[in-house]
Amino acid sequence: MKFFLLIFFLPLYVYAQPNSNEKLPFKTTVVTDTGIINGYYVAEFDSTITICIQKKYAISNTITIPVNTINQLHLKKSKPYWGGAAILAVAGFFVTAGLTQKSDIDNDGKTSFFELIFAAIDGSTSGDKKRRRTALTVGAVGGVGGFLLGALVGKNFSLSFPINNRVNFFREKKYSLNNYTSF
Repeated sequence: MKFFLLIFFLPLYVYAQPNSNEKLPFKTTVVTDTGIINGYYVAEFDSTITICIQKKYAISNTITIPVNTINQLHLKKSKPYWGGAAILAVAGFFVTAGLTQKSDIDNDGKTSFFELIFAAIDGSTSGDKKRRRTALTVGAVGGVGGFLLGALVGKNFSLSFPINNRVNFFREKKYSLNNYTSF
């Protein structure tokens, strides 16, 4: 019976770690008493933090840092912001191409969303070079703005450790670190 209980509860004692060659999602900068270590966050334990030097996880590239030597810990989600840039670029292009022609198809005095989309498609395929150039310029500005907005507003996590009782401080803040790194 004891053997059965041991096998039943064994998965609870094994910590989760990434698979080999899996991309790690959090860039990490750890300022220690001896210097700065840059890498990617892997896991944390009661008194250590494990980071990987390369973006793809390999156990041979990991470093275990004792918490009592850490001064600061910074984590940032390492994701590209191309999605927001693409959406704002396309939206800027279509809205500008549609609004520069002010066409009201049903002559009710209002431009509906579908009329705007129709005018944007018409404007992007028409021979009017000025209209297309304006739409492309606004689309490019929207794309750059979307990329910068995503990069600047990205959620970060930072801890500044006190000089004394670093391990106790880390145990208190471990819950917020787990909330940030949960998938």
